[in-house]
Order: sequence, then C-alpha cells, then structure tokens
Amino acid sequence: MTHTSRRIGQVVRSVQDQRGKDRRRAFDAAHERHATYSKRSGALAIGRDENGMQKETRKLDSFKIIVDKWYVRMGFKREDRERLAHERWQDVEGRIKEWDIPRKVVRFNTHVITAVRALKHLREGYEKEIEDTKQTILRALDTLNAWISESKGYTDSEINKAIAQLTTAKEDLEKKQVAVKCIVAVARLETTIKMLESAKKMQMGSEREMQISRACAVFTSVRNRIGQWRDRQIAGIVEWNHQKECALRIERDQWVFGQLSKFAEVAEQVFEFQTYDENKLRVLEKIKEMMDQRKPKASILRYIKANNSLFRVNGRDRKGAEDAIAVFEAGVARKDDGRKIDYLIGHYGWLYRFVNRGERAKAREKLDYLELFINANKPRFILDELKKSPDRYLEPVIAAMEKAVEAFEAEEFATAKNHFADARDRLKEITYPEGR
Repeated sequence: MTHTSRRIGQVVRSVQDQRGKDRRRAFDAAHERHATYSKRSGALAIGRDENGMQKETRKLDSFKIIVDKWYVRMGFKREDRERLAHERWQDVEGRIKEWDIPRKVVRFNTHVITAVRALKHLREGYEKEIEDTKQTILRALDTLNAWISESKGYTDSEINKAIAQLTTAKEDLEKKQVAVKCIVAVARLETTIKMLESAKKMQMGSEREMQISRACAVFTSVRNRIGQWRDRQIAGIVEWNHQKECALRIERDQWVFGQLSKFAEVAEQVFEFQTYDENKLRVLEKIKEMMDQRKPKASILRYIKANNSLFRVNGRDRKGAEDAIAVFEAGVARKDDGRKIDYLIGHYGWLYRFVNRGERAKAREKLDYLELFINANKPRFILDELKKSPDRYLEPVIAAMEKAVEAFEAEEFATAKNHFADARDRLKEITYPEGR
C-alpha cells in the first residue's frame, strides 16, 4: 500500500467517525425534542419497545391513530414529490433546510398486530437506509474526495475517473424517493461534473487546480446533504414512528391478552364460531373467483345479495352501518352512543356498492378487508401474525400459543385451554406487571 493510499484511508475513516458522532447527536436531539413536546402538550404516555421495556411516548389520539379492539386506522407521511417537481433545486434545498418539505398523508386500515409490525419495519427500513448510504454512496464519495484532495496535477485521466465515479453516484441517487437525494444531491453532482468537465479544457497548473478546488466545494456539499442533512431528517422520523410503535404495542398486547383469556375459558365456543365463519370465507373466495373470471356484474351482485344473511351478526344494529364505516375510514373516531353496530354487514354492503359501480380495485380491497375482519380474532391468525418478525419478549407467549393452537385445531379442548392459559399468564406478567 502506498503512502497516498494509507493517507486516503485515514481521511475516510476520520470523516466516517465524525459523521457517526454527528448522527448520534442528531438522534439524541430528536428524542429530546419529541419528549419535550409530549410533556408540554399533556400527551405523554408510557409505551413498550420491542424488548418489553418501557418507553416514553404519546397518547394514540395525538398521533391521529384510531384503535377499536383489533382494528387500527392510521397513516404515514410521505414527501409530496409532485409538488416539488416544478421547483428550482435551490428552492427545494432551502425548504429542506427550513424543515418545510410538503408531505402527503397515506391512510389505511389494518390489524393491530400488523400495525405494530409495519411501524417496526418502517423504523428498521430508515435505519437500514443510513447504513446502506454509509457503506455505498458516502464511502465512495468520501474516498473520491480524499483522493482528489491528495492528488497533484489532475491529469485528464484522473478527472475522467472522478467524473465516472460521480456519474455512477448520480445515477444511484436519481432512483431514490426523497428530495434531498433525488433532487438536491443529483443537481449538485451534475454541477460538480460540469465543473470537472470544464477543468479538462484548462491548461495544467493553477487555473485547473482552482477550478477543481471549486468543484470539490460543491462536491463536499453533496456529502453533507445525503449524510448529515438526511441523518437529521431520519432521526426525527424514526423517533416519531418509534413512539407510535411503542404506543400501539401496548394496545396490541392488551388485546391479545383479552383473546387468550377468552380462548382459555371458552375454546369450544370459539371453535364453533370459527367453523361457522369458514362459510363466509368460502363466499368471499367465490366472489374473488367470479371477479377474476370476469363474470357479468349482475351475476356477481346476485351472489353477494344471496349470501347477505350469512354476514349479519346477531344482536348488532344493521342500520347506518355503511355510513358509520365511511366516517370511521375518513379518520373520524365514532362517538359511543351505546349502539352495537354490525360492521361486518356494513363492509359487505360496501362490497356490493363497489361491484355495482364497477370499482374493481376498491372491491378487491374490500374483499381482502372482509377476510381480515373474519380472521382477526381467530387463534391461528393471531399466532401466525405474532410470529412474523416477533418481539423477543413475546417468545415464551408464542411458544405456549403454538402448543395451544395445535391442540385447538385437533379439537383437544382441555389441552388447548391449559396452553392458552399458560400463554395468557406469561403475557399478563408483561402487560399487567402490577398483577404479579
């Protein structure tokens, strides 16, 4: 290894070490900022992280998350690139610096177990983005910057090598979804490349070196934007979503505890309901099949209507169910008026509407949701969902549930009840520790 190569390696490691320290400070500052806001706003609450430890968070309504038993209505904010598409990159950069990037909210309905997992994966995705950027683009740019700084003379061949590496980095950044990368960093790299191209037209000596020095200043700003700037963005997003995740995990664990308590007491009745609900699932599968085969709309509507009674829930109010669902899905929590609304038939009614209007995508979405609605409180579904990317502290609960579900499906109800009770008691130690 040459002296120059060793020197470049030392410079790269030093830059990366400093960036790591800056990143830790950014995450600490984001945590403190959100914690201070939570306390000041009166929304402070205690959540639970993936290791079962307490974490300060906020009340769910402050996140605009609606929870009704297993049902969750929540949203994510994404950068609205369409609104930025026609702005000068310099203006976009200014907006990023002032935390003024336009965002749009994407809302969806899901199961409480799935919601926790989605937020967990979102957090892990952002953390992976930082590591991927560090190991790929930033490492390449840091090495290139150190090489340019150490070089003397800057021949055309050396400049062409730098341009090729910058072009590769630019093409990679163009594929990204966030403005700081696909708009700002790309524009600055394009400027750097043009400046290097112009340097090749200059005579060897101070004029060329000065032009390359100016190009390096622009190039260094790219590393700051996709490194330090993006790290600060991610720090705030990760802290915000981690608080959501921890708040929802409390709801999830309490709901699962309630289901396990029910399974441990009345496993036979749960099995009877499950057997009855299998008829509903067969109807939904048949509707999907008819839609896939492009059966006439009239025949699909007749089939939906013919099975209407199967989706009615005894003791629940059918009147106004579809309207109540529309309000709920708009993100407005329903006021408790004492009525027990039949949401299942309400969703089934919306399926009829979508098919009748020819809105196939919405009809398929509603079919998937109805399937979720029916499976939501079944032992096998709960177990399978908890096993996907499981929280470590739930491992003993899941192990007991596996034995319980196996016995339940074999109709060995006494054994199933014992294992469900074991799973319930293990979760109780976590969910309601004061009850020890």
